[in-house]
Amino acid sequence: TEIDAAQDSKAILMRVDSPGGTVAGLEEASQAIAASSVPVFAYCDGMACSAAYHLAASADAIVASPSADVGNIGTVMAWMTDAQREFLQEEINIMGEQFRSHVESNRDVDPEVFRAGWYQGDRAQSLGLIDAVASYEYARQTIINGI
Repeated sequence: TEIDAAQDSKAILMRVDSPGGTVAGLEEASQAIAASSVPVFAYCDGMACSAAYHLAASADAIVASPSADVGNIGTVMAWMTDAQREFLQEEINIMGEQFRSHVESNRDVDPEVFRAGWYQGDRAQSLGLIDAVASYEYARQTIINGI
């Protein structure tokens, strides 16, 4: 992975801008981020929601611009048949609990964030979703100067 290839760096700064995505490969990518031997920082100036927030939550710190949308912690099933309803609901509940557990083990967040909402700026920071509100250049310089 790219995380593995960057282990000879002083730090990794991931730029996150995604509304989310599928669960396939998500846990493996999150584990690679969390297992990095160098500090990993996530920066968002667009969206870090759903699966993208799952990845960002694996970083050592998250910084976002004042207008970035952050959070949307939850899982949904977009399509199913009546015959599959019980099985799929059970699976989506399991995935939702895994997502919540991942965030809780990596971030000290207010339980409010588990309502699957997204938040910006100071509100996202006060809920524990991010560590700082800043520009990309400020985040980059802070990381460079701190290492």
